[in-house]
Amino acid sequence: MFAKGRTNMQVMIDDRAEILQRTLREIPQFIELIFKNIDAEIKEVALAESGEDPEMKLSIQQSLNEMYHCDDRLFMIELINKAIVVMTDSYCESTLKEIAAVKKIKSRKQRGNTDIERLLSRFIVEPQSAEAAFLDKYWPDFVEFHDSRNNIVHENKVKKEYVLNTEYIAKNIESVRNLLRAVEALTLHK
Repeated sequence: MFAKGRTNMQVMIDDRAEILQRTLREIPQFIELIFKNIDAEIKEVALAESGEDPEMKLSIQQSLNEMYHCDDRLFMIELINKAIVVMTDSYCESTLKEIAAVKKIKSRKQRGNTDIERLLSRFIVEPQSAEAAFLDKYWPDFVEFHDSRNNIVHENKVKKEYVLNTEYIAKNIESVRNLLRAVEALTLHK
């Protein structure tokens, strides 16, 4: 049932990361395919309806493009990327809670450590700076990525200096997987 040598938690960590990776790859591909098919159909209908009149063909294509919201493709892919950023952060936090066997983390009202950092403090018993070093080692983009998540959730935007492309998000999903596997390994050695 489980791969040899991996704990149930490690399998869960890997499976969830793979689901996020596949979602990140496959949904934009699916969106691209849908719009490619719509575009081909629009061109076919416009050609059939316009005969030899290029102006009529262009007018039909423009009308059908508007009707099928063909300009929405990039916005849809942007929404998927934003959703994956939020889901990746949530995947990290919820898995840390499972590893720590806690349901909720007490949040303070003032700005400070994130829930992920507070959860990590349960596993790293060294000085508090060790948590930051641990995060830097396994998830180097944590601060930037978590800030992007917060901006998406609270303001529905991403700061211009943060680029949310597929490669960046995929790299961070892999970082989260490595972080969670490292935390889970700490619990095995206690």
